[in-house]
Amino acid sequence: MDYRDHHVVVTGGTGALGSAVIAALLEQGAICHVPTIDKREVERFPHRSHDRVRLVEISTLADEGEVARFHATVPHLWASIHIAGGFAMAPLAETTKAALMAGVAALTEALAQEVAADGILVNAVAPSILDTPANRQAMPKADHALWPKVEEVAATILFLASPENKVTRGAIVPVYGRS
Repeated sequence: MDYRDHHVVVTGGTGALGSAVIAALLEQGAICHVPTIDKREVERFPHRSHDRVRLVEISTLADEGEVARFHATVPHLWASIHIAGGFAMAPLAETTKAALMAGVAALTEALAQEVAADGILVNAVAPSILDTPANRQAMPKADHALWPKVEEVAATILFLASPENKVTRGAIVPVYGRS
């Protein structure tokens, strides 16, 4: 996949999956724009000194004006990859996250339809528990070999956002590994 000179925004770019996505994008020649909130994550971010990584400190992704100002700094935006978030373990009966996931799926499908005529493809990736150090620490007795690796999930994300993807839109792509 050739991302050479393509500008890509990655929210959550300093986290475990985000770092893998950034690494893959850099390998393919992309210029990565990463909004940052947590200075400790930035210090641990392995690509913070790369000449094609633009780290921009913001206070929140929940403020539409602040996010719009951030996006205004990105020239010729090719793709916007949103992976900011996290995981909290709880029984399904004790969580309201199922409704949120259904909302994300509906939003993905509706937005994909709305912008298709503009040549914009909108997709979502739905991973299971990812193989990250934090998840291994939180679930030490789990079979980590079954979990998808962040590099594998990153490869799926890169394809969906790549110039090579010409037809996939409105998809909710499950990336579960063998878990």
